[in-house]
Amino acid sequence: MATGLTEAGDLIVEDGTGKDDANSFASISEALAYVNVRQSEFLLRFKEADESNRVAALILATEYVCLRWNYVGDISVEDAGSGFPQALCWPRNDGGFKIFDARGIDVTDTVPNQIVEATIEYAGRAINECGDAQALFTDPDVPDSAGRFETLVREKIGPLEEERRFSDTRGITITRKYTVPDRIIKRSGLLGGGGAERVCRQ
Repeated sequence: MATGLTEAGDLIVEDGTGKDDANSFASISEALAYVNVRQSEFLLRFKEADESNRVAALILATEYVCLRWNYVGDISVEDAGSGFPQALCWPRNDGGFKIFDARGIDVTDTVPNQIVEATIEYAGRAINECGDAQALFTDPDVPDSAGRFETLVREKIGPLEEERRFSDTRGITITRKYTVPDRIIKRSGLLGGGGAERVCRQ
C-alpha cells in the first residue's frame, strides 16, 4: 500500500456504542501501548510502520476479525441512528441474555479486550517486511471459462514448453493460520456455533 493513502482521521474506533461508521476495534495509541510491552517480530513491524500503514493495518485486521470468525449472539445496534446497523461485529448481545467471556466477565454490549488484542496482533501481521499494509485474506481461486481450477503451471523457456494441469473442483479454501491472534480468539469464549471458522466453499 502506498504511503499517504490513509490518515489518522480515517480510523474510526468502535467504543462499544455500535457506531455505524466504525472501522477499527483499536486506536493507534492502544495498539502501540500493546506493542511496547510485547515486542514480537510482527508487532515491531507495526511499530516501525508509518502512520498511514498503521491505520490501514488496523482497518484490515478489524475486517479480518469480523469476517473470519462466528461469534455468539447478534450485533447490539440494529439502527445506529442513521437507519443502518452498527458497522462492525462487536458489540453484541444474545437476545436478552448476557454474553460472558471465558473468564466469566460480562462482555454484553461492549468490545471485549480479547477482540481488541486479537485485532492488534492481526494488524502486526498485516504489515509486511517493507512496512506496507497488506490483506490478511488470500483471494480465492477463480475457475476458468470451462469451470476448471488451475492446479499446476510449468513453463520452460527455450525451446518454449508449457504444461498446465486442471481440477474440476477445489473443495474448500482455507484461511491462513496466524497462531497468536487465532489462539486469542479461540480461547476467548466468544465463539458461537461450535467456534467454527468461516470458510469459503467453491
